[in-house]
Amino acid sequence: MTLYGDLKNLMVRGLMGCVFIISLTLIAAGTSQAQSLPKPTSAVLLTVEGNIGVTNSGGKAEFDRGMLEALGMQKIVTTNPFETGTHTFEGILISDILKAVDANGSNLSAVAHDGYSVVIPVEDVVNYPVMLAMVWNGKTMKIRNRGPLWVIYPIGKYPELQNQKYSARSVWQLKTLTVE
Repeated sequence: MTLYGDLKNLMVRGLMGCVFIISLTLIAAGTSQAQSLPKPTSAVLLTVEGNIGVTNSGGKAEFDRGMLEALGMQKIVTTNPFETGTHTFEGILISDILKAVDANGSNLSAVAHDGYSVVIPVEDVVNYPVMLAMVWNGKTMKIRNRGPLWVIYPIGKYPELQNQKYSARSVWQLKTLTVE
């Protein structure tokens, strides 16, 4: 081989090595960003634990109001088995929360501030836009009015959700989701 050929071969190998190193660096940077979750700066409204890949507090993911809102607020206008008439709820889709914490499981154990607990199959939040409502008819929800988080199924849009099974899963005053 000529000096030019050897030099060209060496340059191609060097360039390929640089591309490889840059690719690994970008992959590592993307992975570390995907694994980071900021710490809450105000009162924790929701704790997600269990089979999750993204945490911010000793194996758990804690969310304050701002962190939840940053996941993207949605609006659902629906009836509710516990209230008469149609109501407007605003909050975060549970599926978006599960994505944010890299959840891996088939069930969510939901626990309220008063100790009420129920299992919500993950397929519910995959098949329907099930929400953690924070705003009810334009008013921020507080503990005294079923807040600060209320699991809301869009039963007005999906008649198959209009039964006791889904009503029991509509946890108000939610504080913890455990991914199982």
